[in-house]
Amino acid sequence: MASGCAVITTKCGGIDEYAKEGYNCLMSDPGDYESIALNVVKLLENKELRLELVNNGLNTVKEFTWDKAIDILEGTLMANYLDVKPIKSLQIAQNSLSLCLITKDEEKNIARCINSVKDIVDEIVVVDTGSKDKTVEIAKSFGEKVKVINAKWEDDFSKARNIAIENASSDWILFLDADEEIKKEDVGKIRPLLSDDTVEAYILKFVNYAGTNSSNGLTEIHYNLRLFRNNGKLKYIYPVHENLRNIEENRVPVFKKADVTILHYGYLSETRIEKNKTERYIKLISRYLEEHPDDKFQHGNLAVEYFNAGNYNKALKHLLIATKGMDVNSYAATRLLRYLISTYSALKDYDTALRIINDAKAYYVDIPDFKFLEGMIYIDQKRYKKAIETFKECLSMGEYNGIFITMGGTGSYRAKYMIALCYEKLNKLNDAVKEYMEILKEHPKYQEVFIRVFDMFVRNEKPEDVYEFFNRHVDTKSPVNFAIMARLYINIGRFDIAKQYIDSIDIDLEGLNNLRGIIYMGLKDYENAIKHFEMEYGKAKEEANYREALCYIILKDIDKAKDLLWKITDSSDKKLYMTIVGEMKVKFDEVKDSFFNLLDLLIKLKEFDLYNEVLNLYVGLFTREEYERYGQMMINNGLDDLAVEAYIKAADLNSQNTEVYKYLGQKAYDQNMFNEALSIVGRAYNIDKTDVDIYRLIYKIYKALGQDESADEVNEMVKSMYPEVDLSESYALT
Repeated sequence: MASGCAVITTKCGGIDEYAKEGYNCLMSDPGDYESIALNVVKLLENKELRLELVNNGLNTVKEFTWDKAIDILEGTLMANYLDVKPIKSLQIAQNSLSLCLITKDEEKNIARCINSVKDIVDEIVVVDTGSKDKTVEIAKSFGEKVKVINAKWEDDFSKARNIAIENASSDWILFLDADEEIKKEDVGKIRPLLSDDTVEAYILKFVNYAGTNSSNGLTEIHYNLRLFRNNGKLKYIYPVHENLRNIEENRVPVFKKADVTILHYGYLSETRIEKNKTERYIKLISRYLEEHPDDKFQHGNLAVEYFNAGNYNKALKHLLIATKGMDVNSYAATRLLRYLISTYSALKDYDTALRIINDAKAYYVDIPDFKFLEGMIYIDQKRYKKAIETFKECLSMGEYNGIFITMGGTGSYRAKYMIALCYEKLNKLNDAVKEYMEILKEHPKYQEVFIRVFDMFVRNEKPEDVYEFFNRHVDTKSPVNFAIMARLYINIGRFDIAKQYIDSIDIDLEGLNNLRGIIYMGLKDYENAIKHFEMEYGKAKEEANYREALCYIILKDIDKAKDLLWKITDSSDKKLYMTIVGEMKVKFDEVKDSFFNLLDLLIKLKEFDLYNEVLNLYVGLFTREEYERYGQMMINNGLDDLAVEAYIKAADLNSQNTEVYKYLGQKAYDQNMFNEALSIVGRAYNIDKTDVDIYRLIYKIYKALGQDESADEVNEMVKSMYPEVDLSESYALT
């Protein structure tokens, strides 16, 4: 064990004093050669088991010091030759525990974090780096346990964390970020861990929520050292994506894995945008790498931030540095490979992505992530049948339970969701709905699935049939479900139906008055709309202010709109609205997202005079990207003629978006303009030769032109790339 090798041994002598089956070794009975051989095979085939045995073996070795041997001998003598039993140290005093946090403007999160563990900690140390909101006030409201330290922010998360450690007085430290909380079921498991004198720290499981909300199923699972001894030796390093180390001995702390989960909300889209995390982290990591250019760990972190920013070429550059000579057994290796695959996929280099996937599948045999990513490539290529097969293989693998960093749900609900989506893309709507509803039975709070299935119903079925299905299959006690249905009907301009759902909610919720206000705007009842916007509160109040100002603008009461807008905190929305009322004139780049969001809302409200006024502010500055975005918005709102106009302008500006040419080609085909359609779709083909939908469109154009031989050539070309695809089958169904 001391040599760092995985151990196979027999059950003999006093070996059971230190050898623990499945923890630090594999055991067989003396003379059972078959069992020994099977254990050898097991270790050869299971790399993660080898790593676990080695790590736990090294931890075990540290337990067997001379002092430990003397304690064991003393205990044996006292137990066998004295009438009085020895008093254990645990019976004299319990280890104390400090919760440590670093904060800046965390008023929305800090109470949730502290509340999750306040009953098991002896003190709460909050290092605040310049909050301008109520963060400190909320922290102090938790009473005498709380110690607030004001510290200057120096662009270094480790410095701030180490200040918290230096001000903690307990034996152990639990370090949480304000946007985290301990899973309720696991809080009681923490205190017993503190009595183990063989470890310096524990790694805890993290569930990192991503996407729009914590119910959308997008998670990443990883483990990190967050519970550790306050012994003066353990400190954080790195200014960002900080790591805990024993700085006296320059090593990772001696640790064990604990069955405790931390729920992390900091990767949710709204939080990342609000705190400008991507841009901030890029600056911090880039500055660090200027002085430490060979740090592969931070090259990997910088690559992830560039990926999140959509800068795939820069992401690839840093990923190639981070993965060169990478230890494939390190916990983060799977994460780096996942981003490398996703980056090649985003750059349409599917061959390289699939080659990496195949290598990863062969090595990480029990991790479904790589097969899942393979399925996602097939979706990108519109190979939906192949994708379904692949996601079903993910389901047969099941979820991964080890300590490599992985994606949540790739062996369960997430794979099922993608199967349903593929059925939807294949226009097998009954199969899609069946799959979606199966997921909702198992995960009733999976909002992305709920939205997907009911969006199909709302757009294709009678409102009374949708309502009946809703009442039969959905938790009608949840006000969130009614609010989602209201939004779906708002999206298609059915404000009358939206009102029926929103009126079914009989409790007050933040954001609900905004929904009611928009519904009344759609019903042209601006007086009631303003009343509800005025009643809004909390985080949703800012949106309500803009909607109220919009009501005044529509009503031509510009003075009231101005008065309200001047009171609102600066933002891109404020700049846009102030431009509309003539109080400002700002650059398009400063308000672009707000501009398109407002146009979309005005279309739904059918306020076309104001819509044209807002559009004319910036339409002359559109690039091909804006025409692409505008065209897609027209498609979403069923305004096909305007979509065609926008996409033609994007094409004239040499758009590199294949969707532009596929849409225009299909429209030309529908008008029996087959030669024009073929020319347009040819431009899509020149951009992306991997998209099956492009070949499908070319195939049916040739068929319409009576050029069967050319159509057959296209079909054979596709079969040579994707053997499972037969264009003639899909054509026969049209």
